Amino acid sequence: MTQAQSVTLHLNSLLRAELSAVNTYQNILERDTDSRQSALHQILEEHHEAARLLSAQIAEIGGAPEDDASTWGGISAITASSSISDPIALKALKDGEEQDILTYERVLTAEELDGDTRQLVRDMLLPRARAHLSVLDQLLER
Repeated sequence: MTQAQSVTLHLNSLLRAELSAVNTYQNILERDTDSRQSALHQILEEHHEAARLLSAQIAEIGGAPEDDASTWGGISAITASSSISDPIALKALKDGEEQDILTYERVLTAEELDGDTRQLVRDMLLPRARAHLSVLDQLLER
């Protein structure tokens, strides 16, 4: 396997996670209106942007971005039957964000990452994912 193929595999795992987050947030936001919707909509937009950036990075190294847009596994089952005001739904979203952070951290340990990819993940995408946890924690405190 070439370095580019290996990096593409790692980036596609991140892309799948971001697309799953997009679907999960879209599903809960489509069904509900609440004062929390604005904050969750901002997180949704940041997941959209992360997916776009990852797709562009994959294409730049000659890979093919995946478009598997499932939802966050069991998290989607919880959010599908809950409202934004339900702490269980917010906790499920937080669990999804924590899973994404672990995926980003795992990818950062890959030695074959090129400098641009490592910088994108380390300096932009991972900090943004961590910030989502803070937002969700604040929403859970309300």
